[in-house]
Amino acid sequence: MRWQAQSQWVIISIFLFTVTPSNTQYCYPESTGLEDGDHQLTASSASDNSNPDNARYDVIQPLDSQQISCWQPASTDVFPWIQVDFTQLYDIGSIQFQECGGTESSSSNVILNGVEYSLDASSFQPFLDSNGALFGPVRIDSSQFETPVEFWKPFVARQLKLNIGSGSKFRFEVFGCAQTSNDWYCDGGVIDTNVSA
Repeated sequence: MRWQAQSQWVIISIFLFTVTPSNTQYCYPESTGLEDGDHQLTASSASDNSNPDNARYDVIQPLDSQQISCWQPASTDVFPWIQVDFTQLYDIGSIQFQECGGTESSSSNVILNGVEYSLDASSFQPFLDSNGALFGPVRIDSSQFETPVEFWKPFVARQLKLNIGSGSKFRFEVFGCAQTSNDWYCDGGVIDTNVSA
């Protein structure tokens, strides 16, 4: 969803940021497209009846498939992770988890131990909370599925790595904005979350 800037916001922006043209459009974080098959998924491991692509939001395996409708790391994986390569820079705002689908649907929990991101596909840095400490762990139980895990501030990433607790299994979607969007506007590289409809 993109909102047209209102004239009253332009007046406010003179004092808070920089003068913004009246036709500037703002990008509100939306699905990055994992559900649609976009972007590459890799993982530290996968159980025998799973693979990273099974982690895509709303994915359902055929009834005759031996695969489960979610990603689950191997039971021997002590520090499991799953990674998204967007192939371009995105401003990341939140992650939404979903339980396994189909006959595997269950009330399993997800432990998000931490989040790392990279701008260049080679070096990763951890996402920090508002106090400067490592983000996580965050426990997402069955009642919180379909509810986004909001980051306290957006961050720019080409790759996003989720460090997961052993035994977790899930599907997920990432919400954000591609920085290549013609309608993109940000102030100092930060998503302007104060824009209202």
